[in-house]
Amino acid sequence: MLIKDKKINLVNIALIIYVFSLIFFDEGNNIQKIIKLIFVCIGLAYITKRGKIYIDKYIVWMLIFMMFATLSINWSISHKNAKTMITTVLLNNICNFFLLNLVYNDKNRIKIIVKTIIFSSILLE
Repeated sequence: MLIKDKKINLVNIALIIYVFSLIFFDEGNNIQKIIKLIFVCIGLAYITKRGKIYIDKYIVWMLIFMMFATLSINWSISHKNAKTMITTVLLNNICNFFLLNLVYNDKNRIKIIVKTIIFSSILLE
């Protein structure tokens, strides 16, 4: 039986920890905020190293939604709550942007994410 050498990849570890935190921790949890910040930093370093940014229709729709959400401050009842929600949506969209760029054309990373979702859901139960 052959054992294949598998490199430990920082991007894969960041994906596992990020996806695990999405399922295991509440949205406002400080641990999840720190994990999101680390994930964005690793994603930014990855994109900088690769030299390309992947933009598709989903990212364009995210930008359109962010513009609409930002404009919704004007007609919201509570401007404070609207600003808080827009900040949350913006941070989530930034993480989604990096997530899409990290898994673009990499089936192995998609499998890692699916396995992490399954494992963390079972662990949460």
